Amino acid sequence: MSTVTDDQKTVVALDEVIAKLDMDAPIPFSLEHAEEDLILGLYKPQSPDEQSPHEQDEYYFVARGNGEISVNGVIEAFTTGDALFVPAGADHGFLNTSADFYCWVIFYGPKFEIG
Repeated sequence: MSTVTDDQKTVVALDEVIAKLDMDAPIPFSLEHAEEDLILGLYKPQSPDEQSPHEQDEYYFVARGNGEISVNGVIEAFTTGDALFVPAGADHGFLNTSADFYCWVIFYGPKFEIG
């Protein structure tokens, strides 16, 4: 069971995290919480969104904006408030995203070997 530590917040405010994102970084991502089998962060995909398959399952929660996600070649539209699932090892990326698109991402569960 997890507990909130002195360096972790119970509430993570979207606007505060957006303000500290390094938009010049190759991958604008702000790590907000990390444990052995769980990572939470805010992600602002660049165009093109060049991701590699990840070792853990992941959920994206669309905080703002809209666009499309491609998972193993299947493309689906999304909008603010939607939850997007990407299984470990899947080829994926965001397409045609709006300028205001931000998403929370949660990596969770055991790591799988990719390759």
